[in-house]
Amino acid sequence: MSKIPNFLEEITLDDVSTHIYDLYVDSAPSENQDLGIVSKKDQLQISISDSDYQFEQSISNLNTSNSSTGFVLWKVSIPFVKWIQTKQLHDFKDKYVVELGAGVTGLLSSTIGLKTQHWIATDQYHLIKLLKKNISNNVPIFQSSTIECDVKPKKKQIVPKIDACVYDWENIQQGLYEIKELNPKEPDFIIGCDIVYNDYLVPYLVDAIDKLAG
Repeated sequence: MSKIPNFLEEITLDDVSTHIYDLYVDSAPSENQDLGIVSKKDQLQISISDSDYQFEQSISNLNTSNSSTGFVLWKVSIPFVKWIQTKQLHDFKDKYVVELGAGVTGLLSSTIGLKTQHWIATDQYHLIKLLKKNISNNVPIFQSSTIECDVKPKKKQIVPKIDACVYDWENIQQGLYEIKELNPKEPDFIIGCDIVYNDYLVPYLVDAIDKLAG
């Protein structure tokens, strides 16, 4: 076996994660690289299918040590919504849909959610408050058990039901209980966009989908 050159460092399986972290710290992207964030401003204005939306996000929380990528809107979400709407791939009318990794903006809730019978947006606990606020500000009329609605539907007016609750993939039992309290049925669709970038979370995401699908 040839000798390892002095400028190379031998890496064992025990310290791979530490090595990757060190590489990231030493080679972190410059601040002008957004890595796919729609905007670095806390206030967003988005136009989709002749409808305008205003969302709040939190760049400051994204940059904290206990950060979550859900604090901001990522670029893939907008063409994803347009694609779903224009292609008419699925008829969401009278359907029950659970969204994973909704993030604080609630873009999918405010667009696709309007076409459903019942939409439940889920994410981690620290994102839910702003998520609910954005849904309330962007969906004109809806029913909800978890979100305050400024405009109440008129009698016999058929409007979607939109809810938001915690569903933590690493601790799914409590989230499953809350979702079942809101709707005991199995969802017709489970949907998500820009929800994971860390390989570590993939098994948890798969398990969360499996348990939710029944």
